[in-house]
Amino acid sequence: GWRDKSARPMRRWALGAFALAAGLAYLPLEDTLADRVGHNVNIANAFLEDSGKWDQASIFYGRALADSPRSPAAHFGLGTLLTQRRQHREALGHYQTAVAGWPDNADLRLNLAVALAAVGENQGALEQLDAAASLRAADPTAYTVAGNLLLTMGRFVEAKQKFEQALAVNPSAPGARAGLQKANSLRGEKAPARQPPG
Repeated sequence: GWRDKSARPMRRWALGAFALAAGLAYLPLEDTLADRVGHNVNIANAFLEDSGKWDQASIFYGRALADSPRSPAAHFGLGTLLTQRRQHREALGHYQTAVAGWPDNADLRLNLAVALAAVGENQGALEQLDAAASLRAADPTAYTVAGNLLLTMGRFVEAKQKFEQALAVNPSAPGARAGLQKANSLRGEKAPARQPPG
């Protein structure tokens, strides 16, 4: 399946002060349902950070979803866990449910795009990347990921445009300059020289 190697690792949600490196501190019972859901999601996120504890993460995401079946945070986390396990098709439903609750979350749309591309749904992935770019205009990541995906699709002119957009946002955008050079090479063009700073 397709994987973008230039994109930075997917962001995780804040883990909370109660997540300890060696284990979990005891917390008193939460006062509200929202507190309990948030508590379980935070514990799951702590486990998600440790690739050896994905099963434990899954348990706590499941507890959060038992209390709040459409919790965007729990679905986002579970989708991320499944993506890390390369279970992209299984991750899609969780990301899509999360997007319904968090339509303005750029990280979520990036993750959804990666999962869509991994199962061959490239047009849907590009739509999610466009949405992510519009939500976070100062971040070149969505443009760079879109450029790499367009390269794999043989759409070199559009790929070039995406890499140029990434570099316009950040001239040091990871992977964007190399992607632009590749797009130009595949189109039979010479890549422009890098401008000196200042």
